[in-house]
Amino acid sequence: MDEIHQIREIRVLKQLNGHPNIIFLREIIFDKRTGVLCLIFELMNMNLYEYIRGRQRLLSSEIVCKFMYQLLKALEFIHRYFI
Repeated sequence: MDEIHQIREIRVLKQLNGHPNIIFLREIIFDKRTGVLCLIFELMNMNLYEYIRGRQRLLSSEIVCKFMYQLLKALEFIHRYFI
């Protein structure tokens, strides 16, 4: 399992846990027999794509600004770790 924790993407996800705008990685499961790696994330009601596609009209500029603010806050947090 130590080799799995050394995979760059997994190290990054574990490092970024705790920010309100980045999905939380809850658990890592690796089946040695099959070689299958499962990443367990927090449960979300839907993703941004589903939210946008499910709407009957365009997003208001206020909603777009809120999403952009959240995205930029997450990006700022990620950049603090030089990612």
